[in-house]
Order: sequence, then C-alpha cells, then structure tokens
Amino acid sequence: AFHVGSAVAAELYNPDVQGASSSSVVSISESTEISADLSPTQKTPDALRSRGLEAFERKQWKNVLELVEPLLAKDLRTRYRNELSRLVFLSHLRCGDESAAIRDFEERIGPFGLDKGLTRADTMLLGDAYYGADDFEQARSLFARVVADCFTEETKWSNHLTSIDRSIKALTDLWGSCVSWPDSEPVQRAMFRAAATWLSTVDPAKKDLTSLPDPLKRFNERGFGALRQAMSHHPGTSLEENAGFGMLRRFGELGLVDRVEVESARFVARHSESPLAQDAQAMLMRASFQQRHYDQARKAADALLEKQWITQRRNKRLPEESLHVDEARYTLGMIAHVDGSVLEAVDHYSKVRKKFPDAEQSWLFFNEKRLSLPDLSVVVAGEVDLELTTKNIEKVDCSLYRVDLGLVFAVKKSLSQINRVDLVGIAADKKWSHSLDTQKFIEARQKLTLGELSEGAWLLVVRGGNRTRTVLVVVSSLRVTLQRSGSGIRAYVIDSSNGKPVAGADLRFGDGKRIVATGDTDDRGILSLENLPRGLTVLAARGNAYALTSEK
Repeated sequence: AFHVGSAVAAELYNPDVQGASSSSVVSISESTEISADLSPTQKTPDALRSRGLEAFERKQWKNVLELVEPLLAKDLRTRYRNELSRLVFLSHLRCGDESAAIRDFEERIGPFGLDKGLTRADTMLLGDAYYGADDFEQARSLFARVVADCFTEETKWSNHLTSIDRSIKALTDLWGSCVSWPDSEPVQRAMFRAAATWLSTVDPAKKDLTSLPDPLKRFNERGFGALRQAMSHHPGTSLEENAGFGMLRRFGELGLVDRVEVESARFVARHSESPLAQDAQAMLMRASFQQRHYDQARKAADALLEKQWITQRRNKRLPEESLHVDEARYTLGMIAHVDGSVLEAVDHYSKVRKKFPDAEQSWLFFNEKRLSLPDLSVVVAGEVDLELTTKNIEKVDCSLYRVDLGLVFAVKKSLSQINRVDLVGIAADKKWSHSLDTQKFIEARQKLTLGELSEGAWLLVVRGGNRTRTVLVVVSSLRVTLQRSGSGIRAYVIDSSNGKPVAGADLRFGDGKRIVATGDTDDRGILSLENLPRGLTVLAARGNAYALTSEK
C-alpha cells in the first residue's frame, strides 16, 4: 500500500499477486479505519526476502524457511531465485533436515553451480547427509573437497620457502605433506609436481643429459623414486598416466636405454587404452633395437603395424592405425637386414624409403646392378677362366677380340686404361651368352669360362644390366719383375713354366705420356737402365708372348 495525499491506494481482492505489476482495477478510498480493516496490507516478496535475510543472519533457520521457501514457487528473476534457493538449502542443511538438503542440492544448487563457495563446515554437513543416505561416492567427493581445501592451506608454507630460495626445503616439506594427507585431486597434483621438480634440477638448455655430475644424478634418482611412489598412490588417474610417460621421456633424455625398455613395456601394459600407449610402444621398439634385443624390437614393431591404437581426436578417443607405422616398417627392415633376410629387408625399405634417408640408401644399395671384372688378367695358355662379380644381373653377353698388345701399349704407354681399346669395325673372334646363377639383391662371384686361348693378348668385353666391362687377357708364360735402385731400374724376365731367364725379350718403358726407354734382356733375362723416372709401366714381349707390370 502507498499513501497519496489523505487517501490510501490498495490492490483489493487480489492478495496472491503481492506487489507484482497488475492490470487489476485499483480502488482509491479515504484513509479511514474502516477501509484499513477491509483491505489489510499484504507483505511483498521484497519484504519477505529482507526478513528472510535478517533471519538467516540471526541463524533462525526455521524462520528463514517459513519466509523464503514459499517465494520459490513464484516467477522470480534468476538472480533472486538463486539467492533464495541457496538460503533455503543452507537452512535445511543447518537445521538438520538432511533429506530436504539433499533434494535442494540436487534440484536447485548442484545443477546451477551454486555450490561454489560453500564453507568447509557446510561441505562436511552435506557430506554427512549423503553418507547417512548411503550415497558413499558423493559423500567421498564432498569430504575430498574439505581435504583439498585444508591441504591447499598447508602448502602455502612450502610456497613461501620457494619464494625465499629454499627450494630443496620447500620440496621436502611439500612431499611430506603429500604422503601424509588423504587422497584428493590437489594432493595428487602436488605429489606429481613435487616428484617432477626433482627431475627439473638440470639446466633446460643443456642438450646432452647422458653425462651428469653425481649430485644431479642423485636428484634424478630421487625424482624417479618419488614418481614411482606417487604413481603407486594414485593408480589409474590421468596424472599417473602422464607422469609415467614423462618418466619414460626423461629416461630417454638421460640415455638410460635399458630403463626405457623396461618402463615402456610396463606403461603399455598398464595404459593400453591411453593415447600415449602407441608412443610408449614406439619407445620400446627403439630401445630394444638399440640394445640389439631384436626379437623384442620385432614384436613391438609388429604390434604397431597390426593393432589399432587409441588416438585423441578433440574430445574423443578413437581406435586408429598407429602414427608410428612407417617407423615400425623401417625398424622391421633394419632387423631383417641384420638377420640377413634380404628379401624381407628390401620389401620393408621400399615402403618407407621416401621418408627415411637411410632406408632410401639401403634400398638403392640392394637394388643396384653390379658387374665387375679385373682390368688385366695374366694367364697361361689353355682353358681360361675369369672370376666375375655380379649383382641383380641374370645374364651377360661376351665378346672376345685378339689384339696387338705392342700396338696398344705404344698408344696407352701405361697400364692406365690399357683395357680401353677402340673396337669400331673390328669383328669379334668369339661371342657367347652366359646365364648367371645368382640370388636377387645379393652380390655373387662366379666363374666365367673363355675356353681354350693361345698365347697372345685378348680383349674381353662383357655386357649385362646396362653395364659394360672390358678385360685385357694376356695369355703367356712370361713374367717381368722390376728392381729400383735410385734413378736406375733393372727388369727381370723369366718363363714361369720352368723358371728360367728369358734372353732377348723386348722391353718398353712408358710413363703414360711417352715411351721413355726400350731395350732387350741379356742371357740372364736382365735389362738395366739409368736415369729413369718413377711410376713406369713395362711391357715385355717375345714373339706372341707378353708380360706387363707397373711400379707401385
């Protein structure tokens, strides 16, 4: 009601609205005792709220409920509804009406986040209410809030010690608090933070952690021990999962490959459904390979290739192909390479050669074509065989030409490229094909038969796999040996069939640019010359028999 002059304006016969705006007809009458009796003043929601707040301050819980609870049935603004809901909830809680308090919490408080800022005492009362209602999980959650709040207060001392550069003392006190307090999320976080701090004593800029001084090694060992203790206190939590993986990475940074192998296997066994499991599996594979535990490395690589691994995609965990499949194939290729399983190694290398330079080079090595023969071969007359080295070549085509070695030497004047002869317009004395019995990707040596060859010089041309090799084959029993004395040189020529000296052998000495000296051997098979440069090549000839040698 409100006064206008000497009259009273009141909303008649509509007490339920209680002060809300209305289109009802309002009657204005004189302010007399009779009109006051006919339309008594109604208490507005504002007045009831004010009286309820006053009762709450005086801890008159039942009065609060009588004044405020009926207002919640009306159409109130959100801010006031939340305020009044909180008053009703706390009043039910503090007056001991546990079932009503639980109902208020679940319908009006919890869903709207109105439980923030509850005092420790109110949180304990609510926990007791849920405990009495046999809802032990909810009770435990509420009690954990109280523990966490108290724990946070206690850790302020260790934070103060850290601020005054007493970090070791702070760390020790924090760890002592962690192990003495009941389990809660803040305790978990602090415990893992304290354990990790022991491992962060090394300068982050230090690249090589494999050789640390003893004090830092002790810090790391204490950190590893603390992490294990923290993980055993809080198994199955995300903190335990992340800490375990962090410990694996630290082992790797410190070069402790043996421990990486052991702990990564444990991590995968404990956290097979974690997005970090495939990374730990890859670490197991690398560590096993580094230690030459090839069977273990192969199993780890096979698992990365064959299994579906959990991958984090935004807020979802999905089973997918591992992110490490290429590295797994590369590792399997290296293991097969070590075992000598060339076909398997090449197959794995071929699939990842564009991603790993070493795999590319290994694949090229195995797939290269190779054809190798000596540039010069000196044999005696008769059946002649040469040793041929090939790789990835199935057949060779051979051509054999008789050549005048004296003429060739006159042109080349040394052993350098003496097997390179211009054969344009010259017909081969013999042509044939030779099939090779070789295994793919593996270099092999085998016999190449030229057949019966008479004394003289022959040029053999071998072609296969887009490769061409030429060999100068000298069929002769002559042998020439050089003896150097200062600027002087002596040449000895013998017949290898009987060991006797060869008299009258024609000798030519070349340096690659010109023939610097010539002469014939005496009856002892010797020719002595003075003032000759070093690095000479000598051709000895008698009839169709030749011998070649060069100074080393």
